[in-house]
Amino acid sequence: NYLLDTYPCKLDTVDLSDRIEFEDGGEQYYISSKDNLKPFLENGRCTFYKQSTKEFLLEMIWTQLSEGEKYDFVYIDASHEPDDVMIDAVLSFELLKQNGLIIFDDYGWGNCKVGIDCFLETHRDYLNHHLDKFTNYQMIVEKTKDLV
Repeated sequence: NYLLDTYPCKLDTVDLSDRIEFEDGGEQYYISSKDNLKPFLENGRCTFYKQSTKEFLLEMIWTQLSEGEKYDFVYIDASHEPDDVMIDAVLSFELLKQNGLIIFDDYGWGNCKVGIDCFLETHRDYLNHHLDKFTNYQMIVEKTKDLV
């Protein structure tokens, strides 16, 4: 919501569910992505995709690369399994414009770091690491060039 409230941008968001339920102090609560994004979904500035990130990214590579459209910015915060994080990063890299940014969430949490570090190592010649901007478990990288 911050990006949509602050910048004249368009956002694609992907999640397996549009509603997360949890309990706190014996009370049931839920958070709904679609409810939070409702004004932006209605005015066309946001599109919600209810599917896995892998499915979404593969579909976008197929359609967007053929149309020459790529993203300026990708925020990765889905599965925390190293393989899933690495796959999301590799697929996102293909959809990212040169000088575009990828922000990884949860870098220091669980095994996310393993998948992120694997991506950083395999793509080191195509990225600038912004380690000085590493805060609150987030890693920022900039795509400097496409894979050959």
